[in-house]
This record gives sequence, C-alpha cells and structure tokens, in this order.
Amino acid sequence: MTAWDTHIEELDGRSRKPIKKFLDAYKSRTDTSMDRTSDYEKLIFAEIFLHYAKSKKGDVALEILTDETLLNEDGSSKLVVPRYIQEGLAWLLK
Repeated sequence: MTAWDTHIEELDGRSRKPIKKFLDAYKSRTDTSMDRTSDYEKLIFAEIFLHYAKSKKGDVALEILTDETLLNEDGSSKLVVPRYIQEGLAWLLK
C-alpha cells in the first residue's frame, strides 16, 4: 500500500480523492494483524474497482469483453453475457 501513497499525486485528479478515502480506511483499520493484511488489501482494491466500475460501466464492460485471457481458444468468450448487453454491443458495432 505504500506505493499507492507514494504515487497518489500522479493519479488523475478525479480519482485521487476516492482512492485516498479507501486507502485511509485501510490505514485506520483496527485489525492490523499481519495474518489479515492481505485480505484487507484485496478488499480495498475490490472496493476501488467497484467504485470505478459504477461510474464507468461501459468502459469496464468493454475492457472485460476484449480481455484475451477471458477468451476460449476458438475466440469465443468464457463469460456468459446477458442478452441485453449482447444486443447493446451489436447495436454499437453498427
């Protein structure tokens, strides 16, 4: 987490405040045992991702859908994409 603190000023101004909020929550946790540190770090990063995903749903969805690690060898997606999203993507491609 120190790397985040060191580079927080390099983040886009819109992202700096929410990410700092999550980092501050992590740093002020009451359970500081080393056994749980990894769990808390994963939780904070998940919260940061969810915060971003809520405001940038389309960007996140397109990035996930084009992620090659989520494709089968035949090029089909390993994800089960809801029909309404498939229809929306088909519309965007027109």
